[in-house]
Amino acid sequence: MMKSQKGFTLIELLVVIAIVGVLAGAVLVAINPTERINEANDANKKSKLGQVAQAVESCYTNNNASYANCDTIAELEIGQYLKTGVITDNPASLTDLDTNDVVFDPNAASTQYYIITQLAQGSCSGTNHKFTYYDTGTGTTTTTVCQAAAPALP
Repeated sequence: MMKSQKGFTLIELLVVIAIVGVLAGAVLVAINPTERINEANDANKKSKLGQVAQAVESCYTNNNASYANCDTIAELEIGQYLKTGVITDNPASLTDLDTNDVVFDPNAASTQYYIITQLAQGSCSGTNHKFTYYDTGTGTTTTTVCQAAAPALP
C-alpha cells in the first residue's frame, strides 16, 4: 500500500517564488528608491543653504550692514553665526560646486552674494543641473530649472 506524501511539489514552489519576485519588482519600480534618496539629499542641501543664509544675514546685521567677515563658512563659524560642522564642504569657486554643498559667489564689490548649492540632476539631461540659491540682495531663495552652469550675479 502506498503512503501519501505531504508537502509542495517543486513546480508549486517555483511558481510562488516567481510571483513573489514579480511583486517585489513592481514595488521597487513604484517607489523608485534612487529618486527618494536624491530628494532626501536635496532637502538636506536646501536646509544647509537656509542655515548659511540666515547666518550671513545675522552677521551682516551685526556688522552694521557690511558683509566683511561674513563671506566664508570659516568666518561665520568663528563669529558663532553658524554651528561648526554644519557645512563640511565649501569650495572656493563655482567650478567645484558639483560635489560640494555650498559656495559663496559675490558681486564685484562684495556687496551682494549668491549662496548656491547644486541639486540632484533629476529630470535634467547631459551636463545640466538644478541649482538653489539665496540672493542676499533680495532676501529670496530660488531654484533654477535645468541649466549648464550655476547662476551668477548680474
